[in-house]
Amino acid sequence: MTQVVSNPKAVSQLFEHHAETIGALLFHPVTGSPIEFPAGVSSMALSASLLNIHLYDPEVVLVWNNQFQPHHLAIWAPYIRASRYRVAIVCRSMPQAAKVRESLPNTPVWALDQNILAYQQLPVAPSLKVFLYPDNERMNEHTVHNYPRHMHVHIGHGDSDKSTSANRFGALYDHVFLADRVALERYRRAGIEIPDHHFLPIGAPASPGVRFDPAAAVGPNVLYAPTWEGTSSSKNFSSLPDVLPALADFAAGNPGQLACRPHAYLGGRDPAYKGWAAELARWPAPQSQKAAQFNASDVLLCDVSGILSEYLFTGKPVIVPAASDNAWLMAYLEQARLLDFVYRWPFDQVSLRDFLGRIAADPLRAQRLKRRDDLIAGAKDFDEASANFDRALDSVILNHFWRSRRSGFTAPVVPLAQGDEPWATLSAQIRSGAVTLAA
Repeated sequence: MTQVVSNPKAVSQLFEHHAETIGALLFHPVTGSPIEFPAGVSSMALSASLLNIHLYDPEVVLVWNNQFQPHHLAIWAPYIRASRYRVAIVCRSMPQAAKVRESLPNTPVWALDQNILAYQQLPVAPSLKVFLYPDNERMNEHTVHNYPRHMHVHIGHGDSDKSTSANRFGALYDHVFLADRVALERYRRAGIEIPDHHFLPIGAPASPGVRFDPAAAVGPNVLYAPTWEGTSSSKNFSSLPDVLPALADFAAGNPGQLACRPHAYLGGRDPAYKGWAAELARWPAPQSQKAAQFNASDVLLCDVSGILSEYLFTGKPVIVPAASDNAWLMAYLEQARLLDFVYRWPFDQVSLRDFLGRIAADPLRAQRLKRRDDLIAGAKDFDEASANFDRALDSVILNHFWRSRRSGFTAPVVPLAQGDEPWATLSAQIRSGAVTLAA
């Protein structure tokens, strides 16, 4: 993990050594005016932050402009660890920073002062070329505006068949990473006209350690993964309150065959869902890691959400619960063509145990495996999936090069720090991502 080192003497001497270079870079990317920081910000804390950014000099930053979402990072953390690019994480604040650093060795996590916006400090990283955004926070527009010469890419947080995954906000970015042609078609169905070259289909995110079983059959061990209740009732795909009685019946008659993995944000909007989520604790999964849960299960029972695409990597059957009188959801499943490769469980008409018996022959297996291969861009394992991610970054960075050439932009020449660097070992550790300075 990245070690946080508090050493005021090192901060003072290193900053003095690099002051001329850092000062030559601290100009607004749009106006060219010197960047000024709020008077209330500690000079020691600011110096440490600027040194962290300047010495590590990231090529790519993953940005949360508002509230950090750990379940978003969980999807991309394996890709960051595997990437050959220097990646850093930037957010306004992160109460869980220490825990995040544990999961990302040699990747700096910079929780910036609440009074300072990211664009005010990042100019001191001359190698920075790409901003990655896992959400559509309004402040993303602010960062895009203040870094017009850089590349801005929306990466999302998984491939979801929800209609809300196709958002007009996507036009703000230079590129959108998405899974495949089906994901692009969601934008078309929503009436969002963004040119095709704007989208880079890299395959749905995969989790390291998840096993593909081409001979998977419908088995008795069910993993239930309900999504959260959405930002409003009109965007609520969660089946949780409706299927709880049916799940209780299944668990009572099939001990040990039901495990649960609720969405990390379940109950975030509607407190009632927290109570229902607490009931799921009656059927805990024997493993907590996603890969272990996927591998131990035979079938996924889930809502329309990103975990559906993730689980398809296993090749195992997927079931979506939908009551027979839920005309809206039925129409949605048909429109999204999910019923071509996903089973619909009418939980108001048949028990889960009987439904598993009905689909025991797995008639959708061939269609499901074809959808799997299309969805993951041909990747056979996580290593190939992460290679696709880096290839997409290659393309984005090449576009950055040509953008600079077309505009005639030449990076400013900045003075190099002269003489022997104090705290040379510490500087090298910061550069490698092994250490982050604190005031």
